[in-house]
This record gives sequence, C-alpha cells and structure tokens, in this order.
Amino acid sequence: MGTINFQDTQTLPLKQSHLFGRLPAAVDTALSDKTVSRMHLLIEYISGCWQALDLSRNGSFLNGEKLAKNQRVKLSIGDVISLGLQGNHTIKLIDDAPPADLLCLRQSSEHPIEQAMCLGAYNLIPDDEPELILFRDGKHWMGESLSGLNTAAFELSDLAWVTIGDKQWQLNCVSDDLYTELEMMPAHINAHLTLHLDISADEETITCKIESDMGMTDLGVRNHHYLLVLLARQKAADKQKGYAHSETGWVYIDELISQLGLSETLINIQIHRLRKQVSQCNEIAEQAKHIIERRKGQIRLGIQSVNLRKNDLLELIA
Repeated sequence: MGTINFQDTQTLPLKQSHLFGRLPAAVDTALSDKTVSRMHLLIEYISGCWQALDLSRNGSFLNGEKLAKNQRVKLSIGDVISLGLQGNHTIKLIDDAPPADLLCLRQSSEHPIEQAMCLGAYNLIPDDEPELILFRDGKHWMGESLSGLNTAAFELSDLAWVTIGDKQWQLNCVSDDLYTELEMMPAHINAHLTLHLDISADEETITCKIESDMGMTDLGVRNHHYLLVLLARQKAADKQKGYAHSETGWVYIDELISQLGLSETLINIQIHRLRKQVSQCNEIAEQAKHIIERRKGQIRLGIQSVNLRKNDLLELIA
C-alpha cells in the first residue's frame, strides 16, 4: 500500500486521502511549525496513482521544484516533498501501491493520527496477545472480541471506533469504487476442498494441507492444527452415526477446554490464528474462509472432506 518515509525517521501508511498541515483537528499528519499552513498538502490516490496537491501559502517543493498551487502532480517512488519555509519537513514516497484499509490510533476525530496499521483480510490485534479480531466479509468489516463472554461478530463501518486496551482506534476504509477497481480480477471459486492432516505417533506434530482444484496448499506445522484433528475426528464419528449434515461435527467449547487444557480465550485465539493463516493463502483464501464454523457454544470443521493419517497410517476418511 502507499507508504511514506516522514521526516527521515518514521514510516507511515497513507490514507486514500491524506492531509498534512498545522491544524490538528483537520489533518491526518500534523506539523508544529508556524511556516506550515493549517492545511498544507494533500496526497491522494486518484486514477490509479498517488498525486500531490499543494494548498499552502509558503509552498511545497517536489524534488526541489516548487509545486504550482492547487494543481495535482503525479508522484513516483523516491519522490521527496519538502514543506515549510526552510523545507525541513520531508515526505518521501517509498511504496506507490494502492491504499488499504487502516486502523488508526488517535485520541478523537479532532486529533491527528498517532499511529496506523495496515489491515489484511484477517487481523489479530495486538498480534502477541490478541484482544480483537478484525476480518473482511465481502466489502464489510467484522469484529470479534476475545475478552468477555460475548464473542459474537459485529459489523464495523468506515470511521467506526474500537477500544483496544485503554486506547481508541478508528477504522479508515478506502472507497467502494476503489474496492471495485481492485477486485476486477475474478476469484477462483471452488466449493470442494479436502483437508489432509498428518499426525505424528505422539500427536505432538501435525502437518496440515488443503487440496483444491488449484492444487495442494501446504499450511505447514502449527500448534493450532491439533484443534483441526479433534474437529475432524468428531465429524467422522458423527457421520458414522448417520447424523444429518446440519448436525455433523459440532463440539461444545467446554469439551474442547477439557480436551486441550486451554481457556476459552486461548481456544478462540487458536481459531483466529488458523483463519488468519488460511486468509494469507491466495489460492484458498475465499473458499476456506469458513474453515471453522460456529454456533452458540459450539464449533465444527467447515471443510467437508477430510483425510487423516497418524504415524503414516490412514486413520480416517470423512
């Protein structure tokens, strides 16, 4: 996504329309310099490229050349814009990819952005000790809290606020028109997936692969893959009992707490780490995004076909 090096000290992602200036309540990045105008410079993604628009009294300089006021100029990687009378506030474009949705730390809508994180399709926030999950469902953002009893997903609109710890973060989305432009390439639709799980004799090492019409996607070895083993075994057992598809494979969270020796919060984190891992595999991200299905108090494996091997011997096919 569009990224700048600011003041040679800070790397910042750009909003789709990013305003620089001296007025904290009106700009995205504030500069405390009286020679910088209240609203000095706009950098915006338009017609497939980043463009700069000078709005100031004292001027802005692109690679040493003064920009004409109120005239847009296309930017390229490596371009440096200088602001202020001395030109000592620098903005260098280091990535000219299209903008992405951002989660921005700011005290309120009247304060500038203090920090911004680029959002992928699936996000655990913060990544080391997650409190919140943000993920895209079509063109909509959804959130799930990992703290408290209510883990139901909720929808977030552009400019919505979320609390993480004791800090306020605001969601900033790119326009729907840009999403349409970025999503022009057709997705590979494949309703049939097969989950392959290879388990060591002591069940300490689980290799996971997902087979689709596009080939085999290797998800490697992860701790959260053992959850898939338990869910696959439950699905196979229920199929043998002749359960209807709608009732096959469901496991109560309380049972998983007992089997895994983990708290509900840690189990939820494992579920979302798995979903995030799948979302980063382009060839299966769309088809396998519901790899874990959930209903009140229960979860199940969302992939219908499973091949499970233990110590190189076939244990089950479901």
